[in-house]
Amino acid sequence: DTGGKILAHTDPLRIDEKDKSAASPLALRTEVVLKQNFFEKVGILDFSNPVYLGKKKVAVARVGFSTAKLEQIVSHSLAETRLRIYGVAAVTLLIGLTVAFLMALKISKPIQVLSEGSAEIGKGNFDYKLNIKSKNEIGQLAKTFNKMALQLKELDEMKRDFVSSVTHELRSPLAAIDSYISMMMNQLEAQMEKG
Repeated sequence: DTGGKILAHTDPLRIDEKDKSAASPLALRTEVVLKQNFFEKVGILDFSNPVYLGKKKVAVARVGFSTAKLEQIVSHSLAETRLRIYGVAAVTLLIGLTVAFLMALKISKPIQVLSEGSAEIGKGNFDYKLNIKSKNEIGQLAKTFNKMALQLKELDEMKRDFVSSVTHELRSPLAAIDSYISMMMNQLEAQMEKG
């Protein structure tokens, strides 16, 4: 009450005692919410609020907190929050690395197939076809690669036909020249034997 008598307390033995704490004199005089820090045996954070009945101040409601306990609660909460943040960061990092690995595989696999296809074309295997079904740039490159392989096959066939044709066309005159030379050699040998 306004005389300093304790009307309610968490410790029932203190009810009806006179409040002799260091915060009591200022708390009894306050007309507004008051915050005080004081030390008896431990640090206390004390909040006082006047209680009015009509316009008359009849009591003061006070709540005190141990600053050590508050710091312990805050430290514990911060530690739990820090632990949660680390956990979320670790899970996020793990998910990010997994997604990055899968994306790298998705990107590198078609490039590896293109590389293998290039090696096969380089060996002269123009029937090699890339089997990449994606609709992105790699898929377009695979389609162009397959068209190139088909065109190279057609050019190779044209080259073979040309060489075959040239060989056939040259074979007849060469055979005629060979037979004329053989005939001339035979005639020359025959004349040398007579002569």
